This record gives sequence, C-alpha cells and structure tokens, in this order.
Amino acid sequence: MKHAGAGIVLALAMGCQGQIDGVNQNGGKGSGGAASATGGGTGTGGSGQGSGGSGKGSGGASTGSGGSGGTTPAGSGGTGTSGSGGATMTVDCSKPRAAAARAQLLSASQYTHTVQDLFQATGNPGEPLGNQVFAQLDQAGVEQRATVAASVAQEAAANLAKWAPCTPPATGDATTCEQQIIDKIGTRAFRRSLTSGEKADMKTLFDAGIKEKDFATGVEWYLTGLLQSPDFMYQIVRPETGEVVGDVRPLAPYDYATRLAYFVWDTAPDDKLLTAAGANELADSAKRQTHIDRMIQDAKFMRGVESFYNQWLHTDAFRTLARDADGFDASVVQDAIAIERGPQEMQRSTQYFPFTQQICRHASADMRVQIIEMLWTVAYADGALDPDEDALIRQVAGLIQVSDWERGAARKRALEKLASSEPVAD
Repeated sequence: MKHAGAGIVLALAMGCQGQIDGVNQNGGKGSGGAASATGGGTGTGGSGQGSGGSGKGSGGASTGSGGSGGTTPAGSGGTGTSGSGGATMTVDCSKPRAAAARAQLLSASQYTHTVQDLFQATGNPGEPLGNQVFAQLDQAGVEQRATVAASVAQEAAANLAKWAPCTPPATGDATTCEQQIIDKIGTRAFRRSLTSGEKADMKTLFDAGIKEKDFATGVEWYLTGLLQSPDFMYQIVRPETGEVVGDVRPLAPYDYATRLAYFVWDTAPDDKLLTAAGANELADSAKRQTHIDRMIQDAKFMRGVESFYNQWLHTDAFRTLARDADGFDASVVQDAIAIERGPQEMQRSTQYFPFTQQICRHASADMRVQIIEMLWTVAYADGALDPDEDALIRQVAGLIQVSDWERGAARKRALEKLASSEPVAD
C-alpha cells in the first residue's frame, strides 16, 4: 500500500493538464450566402460565419464577409473567412494546487470513539450530533453539544479511576494530580501540545469546580469546558507564521497526525502518534510507514474501516427499513444479525486473511470447495449448527473465493453424508 508523502497538500490536488490551446485547428470557413439579382441589376453578396476554436477558457469567433453578387440575374455568393481561435491558457504543472483548508467538525462516530478512548465513555454519545461536518453551528447545535459534553464529563468524573493518569489524595493538596490530568487529557483532546495560556485557563476552570465542591466536580467542570472547545470539536489546520493566503504547503506535524488518526482509526491520535508528531517523525517516510503499520495492527483499525463504509454506503440506513411481509424470512434476520456484528466480523476476517490467502494461492477451486464441505461436516457433527459456526463458514468461503451456490451445495452434501450414518438436526 502506498501512502501519501509528507508533502501532502491541504486538500486533493487539482489534476494538471499542461498547456491548453484554445485554437481549433479544424475550424472551418464560413460559407457564402446565395445572392439574387433583381431585374438585370447587381446581386447582393452573401455572408458567411467562421467557426471559432474552443479550449479551456473562451474560444474566439469571427464573422466572415460575404462575397459580392454577380452582375448576372443570379450572382454567386462569396465565401466567409476563417474564424480565429480562443486565447491560449497555460497551467504550471511544477507547482501543487489545492483547495482551501476548512475547519471540520468531528463526525458522530469520531466524537464517540474519541471520548470512549479518552474517558471509557459508554453508549454512543456522538450519535445526536450527526455528520454534517462542514455545517455552521447554530444556537441549537451549540446547545446540543453542550448537553453531550456535560453528560460525558459527568460520567467521566464518576469513573475517574478508569482513565485518569493519577489518583487524587483523599486529603491534602491534589495540585499534582490536577496538573497531570490537564497535561495528558488536554493534549489528547486538542491533538497537540498545549500552550502555557491554555494550561492556565484549564486550571482556572478546574480550580473553580474544586472550590465549588470537590476534586470530582473540578474534573467535571474542566471536561465540560474542554469538550466544548473548538480545538476539540473541530479538526483545524492553523496558519503558520508568515503564511500567505493561497499558499499550498505540507500539513504541520500535529495536523498530519490528526488527519491520519481519524482516517485510519476514526479516533484521535494516541500518545505514540502525538510523540512522533512532536519529534516530526512523520516527515520521514520510513518512520511514518512504521507508525502506519502499527496503526493497522491495532484493534482500532476496524473502526476506521467500518466508518469508511458507513459514510460511503450509508449502511446504517438498512437498520430502519420497513419489512416486506412476503419477503421477510429467517434469512433476513440472519442478515440483520450480521450487520449488527459488522465490526467483529471484519476483525475476524482480518485475522483469517493470512491463512485463507495461502489456500487461495495453492489450492485448486475444487479443493477449496472440499474444504468448505469439511467445515460443514465438522459444524454439524454435534447434531446442530451454531450461528457462530454458520457465520464463520460464510466468512471463510468468501475469503477463499467459494461462491454462495458452491457453499450451499457443499452444505447439502455434508448433511447427506452425515444423515447416512446418524440423524443430524438442521
């Protein structure tokens, strides 16, 4: 798999077409109009129009002048001159081109996965937020995010031991633990290192909660504010010092790490990726590849895969379809269960891939069908088919390129063979 280099531009680069010439080499000449004469007089000349060339840009057009009519009663029309082509436009292929970077809200799944990883949050907190990532927030949208943030913060404060980097002392000064939470969680939430001013503001909010009641309240107030910050809610590409509007430049290390993490994992960068960004390791192709390989091996990789297909194919919509009484049978239920188990099924397919790849490479088509038949025989050996066994055989059949029809025929043969020896429940 090839990955984009460190010189990735801020958006998809426009294709370069080189020089675009507006002159149409095949532009014809205008045809002269027919002339007529009245009486024995002089005929009037016809007029013709040449066709102009077309190019990337506006092509020119010119009108040919008609010829003069003859002195006979039927004068002959003249011929128009050629139309001139449009102006030439040149594209400089040596310079990258890109659309402007835009602030992008976290999607519903990105929000959920981020707070799950940060605070071990339960449920699907981001679901009410939707996926209009480029929408401008109105008052209702702001209030909705405030409600979600408060809910997540309240749960996190009540379960501090599950995610916090430290445990506050039962009595006495808890400043050290407070600062550790600010440093670690603030950096993870903002996906970059914090400035001294940001740390001070976070501590002010944290201290206000502690003063109001206790340390847990301080945590809740701090997280409620943190999760409503634009630095958390948005993926933001910040301009660099001296940058001019319209410049095309590589993504900064932390911005690159954020884009990479949300694409591959559908969640924020972990500590290792943020450390790599801080050391500018992602600009080195070999080190970057090492981090990408690590990310693909992580269980969070399947989140990214699932999110990609959900956003592309809108697979979540299948869960709200009205059933057709005539077509609603057991197979529909099994398909619905498969959809619900999607992440686990994809994870299991990934685990089986190296093994099944070897089968595809070395086994003939007939041998692969025989393997599926043997799996059916094992699955039915205890007299019943477990749903997990059925799902496994479906997956393996797909991975070794055995069609649904071949899989069904293999199942039938396995049942017939087992039935000849002892009864088998279907």
